Amino acid sequence: GEQEPMRGYPTFGNEAPQIRKIPTDVDRSKLVINHPGYDHKYAKQDINANLPFDRLNELIEDGTIGSLSEETLVLMGLQPNVAPLLTETIPEILATFKADNVDAALLVPS
Repeated sequence: GEQEPMRGYPTFGNEAPQIRKIPTDVDRSKLVINHPGYDHKYAKQDINANLPFDRLNELIEDGTIGSLSEETLVLMGLQPNVAPLLTETIPEILATFKADNVDAALLVPS
């Protein structure tokens, strides 16, 4: 379903970073970049610059990789207070990966 936009800026407080789960088969036209910290020009031309779902599906089709998780996890990149990231967010991400039997993760900075 539809999700509220993520915070565009970090809170600089003790809040854990928001994690969003996006289905890998999402309608690409529904994806919105809400981060003010960089030029979105290339992602607006091709969302695969930020979320390379189509490129990864091509790798599945040609047999380079086996499969993708049904969802991808995204979070705000700028985290000035890393304590909640390390103590809350990372364990939550790892638990999700373990539950989904994820073998490898692709980190895409954008």
